[in-house]
Amino acid sequence: MFILLHDTNRKNGPFRYIKSEDMQKVDKKYPDLKNPGNRSVNINIDEKYVSYFLGSRGDFLFVSTFNNYHSATIPELGFKRDMVSITFEPKNLTTWKNILRKEDIEQLIN
Repeated sequence: MFILLHDTNRKNGPFRYIKSEDMQKVDKKYPDLKNPGNRSVNINIDEKYVSYFLGSRGDFLFVSTFNNYHSATIPELGFKRDMVSITFEPKNLTTWKNILRKEDIEQLIN
């Protein structure tokens, strides 16, 4: 779960990702991406498959960073991108309390 800490547009260098419904198409068109070592190479994925997390402070997005290709983009000079990232794991893999309250999220944003 990614939460925007301020209004974010393309100038802020937003988080970008491939939607789940497009992953098979991207894998077929760009088979080199299946090898993690190739993902840091400049591979220009057709923009029709790329989504950007743009929005207002407090907006949030759920993305499977395990299954979906994703990356940050570079902010323009004088701009920044600040987000909070919360990772969800199966209960049997963590000893943390399994409680997420609205107040906790609001405190992170404020």
